[in-house]
Amino acid sequence: MKKYINVLMLLAVVVFGLCSCEDDKDPVLQKPTEFVLNQPATSELYYALNPTATLNLTFSQPNYGPGIIAKYFVQVSLTREFTDFVQLSEEYTTCSVNVPESSIAEAMCKLRGVTNEDNYTDEPARPVYFRVLSTVEDYLGGKEDAAGYSILSNVVCLSQVKDYYAVKLPGKIYLVGDCNGWNEPSKANAALFVGWTLSEADDAIDSKIYTGVFDIPAGKFQFRFYRSLSGWDVDSIGAQVDDNPVDIEWIDGVGFNGSVFDGGKGSFQYSSWAGGKIKITVNLKAMTVEMVPAE
Repeated sequence: MKKYINVLMLLAVVVFGLCSCEDDKDPVLQKPTEFVLNQPATSELYYALNPTATLNLTFSQPNYGPGIIAKYFVQVSLTREFTDFVQLSEEYTTCSVNVPESSIAEAMCKLRGVTNEDNYTDEPARPVYFRVLSTVEDYLGGKEDAAGYSILSNVVCLSQVKDYYAVKLPGKIYLVGDCNGWNEPSKANAALFVGWTLSEADDAIDSKIYTGVFDIPAGKFQFRFYRSLSGWDVDSIGAQVDDNPVDIEWIDGVGFNGSVFDGGKGSFQYSSWAGGKIKITVNLKAMTVEMVPAE
């Protein structure tokens, strides 16, 4: 009898172990077929966009299967057909999102073809259309693999949306150093830094990647960067934190690759510089700098 009970207990342990293994399996991803964006309750009201406000949108979770966490992106159009649309840069992982109205205004300006204040016209409120893209790239290793698993929601409309001028221009940083007289990076000196800025590309706004080409005179290769013209002690970007020059290793025909430090005061220095043009790229997401010879 005792032997029989032991056998039953052993079988129970095996069954429990198999169940545990089953429970520990990774979530099984399914191709979604259902994704519903809810119509906002205030969709028929007059909606004046505000730079500091947000628009709440709610939607169902696509039926990917239990345990799958998707990423969501809001898309905006001026037509129900979404012939032209802008995908907002904000990324979400929940099914209730607060969309910055500033981003909606920027999208409306872009869809209207507004590129600067001169070609912006004040127009009446208009219908604006929204949908949401759901994607699971993180589970499948990239956009190509995830293509079949992405899904767009239905389209909803806010019928009376009043925009405002909200064109986002490429960001820029400033080169400050011996090559331009070590002038203080201040608003009073703004005219002195014309031609000494690194800018984002027009099609890469918010990338935090800034590029510029500069003619550095011989013996004047010593500089650091600043995010703004707010004085010596604000928004500096240097080769190190301490306020001392750092000699870089420049390779002829290749240039230099290194790191930058937020708040850093250390200047990049190359004492043997013979003069000439260089192309500088500062990546403030990766916190790197690249300097290469330029024609």
